[in-house]
Parts: sequence; C-alpha cells; structure tokens
Amino acid sequence: EDNNHFFLECPLYTLQRQKLFDDTYQLTNLCLDKLLYGDEHLNIEQNLLLFAHVQEYIENTNRF
Repeated sequence: EDNNHFFLECPLYTLQRQKLFDDTYQLTNLCLDKLLYGDEHLNIEQNLLLFAHVQEYIENTNRF
C-alpha cells in the first residue's frame, strides 16, 4: 500500500474519501501532491483547512 492507494484508490475507504472530496471541493481540485504538501495557490488559512480535512480523513479510516 502506498500513499496513492490509501488516499485515492482503496475501496475500504470509499465513504471517508468521498467526505474528504466533498469537504475540499471548494478549496482545490485534489490530487496526491496537494493532499501531502498543500497547494501553493492557496493562502495559509486555506492550506491549514485542507490539512485539517486530510487529518480527519486519516483519523476516520482508523488506518493509523
């Protein structure tokens, strides 16, 4: 399992992934780099919000 699989492909986390995409669709079009490193086109507050949603996804999967 790699980052791409965990964040974008794993069928075990479809509901959690959909929530992540729903929560962030107004901020940016998600891709793996943005999930891991943020988006240079967003300001700091928006990137912090993006990070909070990514953290919520990780917590909601109970993977770690």
